[in-house]
This record gives sequence, C-alpha cells and structure tokens, in this order.
Amino acid sequence: MKTVLWLALGLIFSLNCFASNPEDITTWGHMEGKVKSANIKDYTFHVANGEAHLAYQGEAGLKSFGAAGTDFDAAPFIGKKLKFSAEIKSQNSEYSSIWLRVNDSEKVIAFDNATDRSLIGTKDWTPFQIILPVTPGAEHIYAGLIQGAKGSMSARNISFSVTDEKSTANYIYKSDYSLNLDKWRMGFSDVGKFKAWSENGIATIKRISNSYNDESFATWYEHFEPSQFIGKRVQFSAEVKTENVTEGYAGLWMRVDGKHKSLQYDNMKDRGVKGTTGWQTYTVILDITDEQSKHIAFGGLLSGNGQVWIRNVSFSPVGKNIASTNIYKGEQEHDTNNSHFSKFDLALLFGTFLYNTANN
Repeated sequence: MKTVLWLALGLIFSLNCFASNPEDITTWGHMEGKVKSANIKDYTFHVANGEAHLAYQGEAGLKSFGAAGTDFDAAPFIGKKLKFSAEIKSQNSEYSSIWLRVNDSEKVIAFDNATDRSLIGTKDWTPFQIILPVTPGAEHIYAGLIQGAKGSMSARNISFSVTDEKSTANYIYKSDYSLNLDKWRMGFSDVGKFKAWSENGIATIKRISNSYNDESFATWYEHFEPSQFIGKRVQFSAEVKTENVTEGYAGLWMRVDGKHKSLQYDNMKDRGVKGTTGWQTYTVILDITDEQSKHIAFGGLLSGNGQVWIRNVSFSPVGKNIASTNIYKGEQEHDTNNSHFSKFDLALLFGTFLYNTANN
C-alpha cells in the first residue's frame, strides 16, 4: 500500500455538483485519484438495503486503494467542527476505513482517513467517526469510504453533524511550523507495521511487524506553507539515534512542493543511518526556489526494521555557501514514473505529505 494518508489527500470527486443530502448513500459514487495507484477499475461500489459496499476486484498483490463517497457545500459548517460518523465492517480486508476532507478553492485545509485505526481482516460492525474543523475560507467537503487492495467493506448509519468534540485531523494546513515534536504527526506506508510517538522532547519510530517490505516506512513529520522562506536556502537538522536498523535505514527528510509537483527533495538515502548508533547530528538542506514553492514537509523516517529516536530539531535559513543536499532534479508531475527512484522514494516523494496532494 502506498502512503494512504497522502494518496487519499489527492482524491477528486467524479461528480460535478454538490450533494443536497450527503447522508443519502444512494447518491454516492466512485472517487478517482490523481495518482495511478487509485484505480477505480479495480473496485466495485454499490448500495443495497441501506448499506454501502466497496470491494476490491483487482489483481492480488497490487499496491492500490479505492474510494467512494460524496461532496457537499462547506458554507453551513463554517466556524464549526463537523463530525462524520458511520458503522463499518470488513471482509478479508487489507484495511477498511472512512475519510473526510475539507478544501478551500485551492488546497486541502483539513483531512483525516482514520487509517491509524482502520479495520484489518474480517471484523463485524464497528463505529467510526472523524471530526474536522471547517475554518473560514472552506468551500468543499468530501467524505466517504476507503478500501485497500484486498477484501471488501460495508457501511451503514452514516451521519454528519456539528460537534464540540476534539478534532481527529491527521492533516491541517499550516502557515508556520513547530519545533515541538509533540505537535508533529505520524505518516506511514503500511497500516499496522510501525508505531511513532513523542515524549519528553524525543520522537520515536519503531517497526512492530516482523515482515519486511522495501516499500514500507514510517515518519514523524511537520509541514507548513513556506512564504517566509521564498528565495532562501533552508536547513533542517536533528540528532538521531538508532537501534538494530536493518533491511533499510533511518534518517531525516525534507521536501519542497509546487502546486502540482515536487521541486526539491532529500531523504538521506545516500547517507542513511544503519545498525545501532548513538546520538549524532544530521542535516538536510534545500532551496525554497521561488513563488512556485507552496509547501514544505520535513521529519525523521525509518525504512526497514529497528527503531529510531530524534531530538533537538532545528529549521532555519542558511547561506548559499552551504551546499544543498537536494537529490531530486525532475520537477515532474506527482504521478510520474521516475526510474532512478525506488518505490520507497516515490512513495515519500509523491505520496506522503501531504503533501504532495495537499496542493491539488
């Protein structure tokens, strides 16, 4: 599975008008992705007896996901928090979940797909809910079901309501960044294979699955809109410690995105940290080239087995006499096929973070 969080951010609705009643699942339809891994031809969606059903019908072993849902006007919810509730069940599923997204006229401003708590395998009816703030400027709300590349799911008792409960968002558009690791978030490529958390100023990423896949990784990251750094070279640095990192590496990463493509990128693949190491400082340095730069994401990552710790993070402009570590030269569209990048690189470069698709 590619990075679900980020791929799902790029979903676009296949209908051309707002739903008058988003709770009426008979009006729901397929979502189509901007990325090739979201192939609606591999999925079936139908409604019967008050339940919505989404099933994968494609080739076994593919890295894909499917989505179905609705969209509606954000205006009635401006300044409030919107709760999307449903009961879902799964059958032999890679993962099954619900998702909710809020857009303004240009970009995603809030998103959650609940993949950190999705159903895996065969599970009976389970209540799910997502809560997002609908801030001034919001225009569109998208909501629905998401299904991995194996099995099927069903949903019932779907509702949308205003609430005062805490937001569940795993992406919120931000115009500034925080160096407080407790405010960062986890991103991942495969549900249930990693854990990530922050405590006492130290972020930890740990693999909890014994099976290794060279496409799988997790990250603890921050992101923001970079207007304050336009035309500058910036450095992200942190201290990193590792334990038993094998079949991959640990390190830092940073990415600069334009509206529909990535502009600069480094994930330390050429100098990744392996094995068991003590605290050492590492840096990633990129240029915020011009007004085309719309988004920056940066963080720590673990690809492979083991555990990594990150602390003492910093982010600041540096002189042009300090060499850039950029490894991405293409400035190609997000769904590009770039042969000199591995599938892991492409997932982090185009799929994650929100990137990526945060500026659709």
